[in-house]
Amino acid sequence: MALLVHADLDLVIDGLPAKLTGSGRVLRLELSEARILRSLLRVSLPRFPIFGSRAPTPAQLPGLLAAQGLTLEITDPSGPLLVLGEGAKDKIYRLPGVGRLEYVALARPGAALRLLFGA
Repeated sequence: MALLVHADLDLVIDGLPAKLTGSGRVLRLELSEARILRSLLRVSLPRFPIFGSRAPTPAQLPGLLAAQGLTLEITDPSGPLLVLGEGAKDKIYRLPGVGRLEYVALARPGAALRLLFGA
């Protein structure tokens, strides 16, 4: 049975606001600016018993979400950026310096430029 979540959190990341909401199997992380995502990649994630005895790395998060049947949609004021977890199953990328990245998908083509340049 998949994990169900209910979330309504206000976050501050590097001094900028973000909001995590969701119900059921889909979470939505609304960033006030796309560049916040780079800061999130440097955050140490907490240990959650459902994910095992060790704290996950940001690169492991999409696979862990998928294993629980969860999807995380990441957006900014210009629209959708990324989909992580179950909603991006069957997506596999190899990135220099990162390696194999699974369960991650661009929400739409223009999202790549916004992620790279914070535009």
